[in-house]
Amino acid sequence: MRVIEEASQWRLKMKNGSYVGVWAGGYGRVDGNYVFSILVEVAQEEQMGDLVVFTRAPADPSRISIAVASIPIDDVESIETADWEKIPPAV
Repeated sequence: MRVIEEASQWRLKMKNGSYVGVWAGGYGRVDGNYVFSILVEVAQEEQMGDLVVFTRAPADPSRISIAVASIPIDDVESIETADWEKIPPAV
């Protein structure tokens, strides 16, 4: 597997006041969840097992977007690209 998209840092403020950090290329809404994903290149015969394929490139089946995190929308207050120095320290 080869990552072919630069990952960004995402900061999620949860409704319970905690923060979650995720490294991903982007995110979308799927079935009541925010699904964070990244574009990778994987041989078709290796696209099995625990990989959760989010999207597939029609022109090149070896390029897939895989899910790296799935978080219920109802649990999230806000999402932004992260500036980790501004996140309050854990209590």
